[in-house]
Amino acid sequence: MSGDPLRLLWDALEAHGCEPRGPEHELRARCPAHDGDNASALSVAIGADGRALVHCHAYGCEADAIAAALGLQVADLFPDGHHRGRRYPLRLVPRSEFDGSARKFVNVLAALEATDKPWRVLLTCDCLYCDHPGAWLRASRDHVDVDWPNGCGTTEFVQALLGLLNKETK
Repeated sequence: MSGDPLRLLWDALEAHGCEPRGPEHELRARCPAHDGDNASALSVAIGADGRALVHCHAYGCEADAIAAALGLQVADLFPDGHHRGRRYPLRLVPRSEFDGSARKFVNVLAALEATDKPWRVLLTCDCLYCDHPGAWLRASRDHVDVDWPNGCGTTEFVQALLGLLNKETK
């Protein structure tokens, strides 16, 4: 699935013959839930948190009915990392897939993990969910925690990261 719910909806509406039109961030289309003829019955816009907001002006069809008619789930209406969005399973990455600095870092972590000594790692990066700079990832032998200036949490960061990885492997 895509991390961009508006693009995903546009593609699904197009594939189901609902004829989306207008700018992607505020499109209109036929509502797939009641299969009506009104080309403007469904409006789709972007919410403040990046979710796709859907509204059927003709019959008030619910978001879950609209998503189901398109072969989607309500979770697909949310961007990667959103707490109501699609959950990606953790993916084990072999050390052989790393190269450069990342490979050295992973090898050091593997060596530390092989010892019985305690270890801690502090890493800073931009938030993969909201793109805010200055995020901190703290890890130790038995704990991973994320601290973001915008209030994003570990779950949002990890799910946004897995969503990116999921896109790159397709």
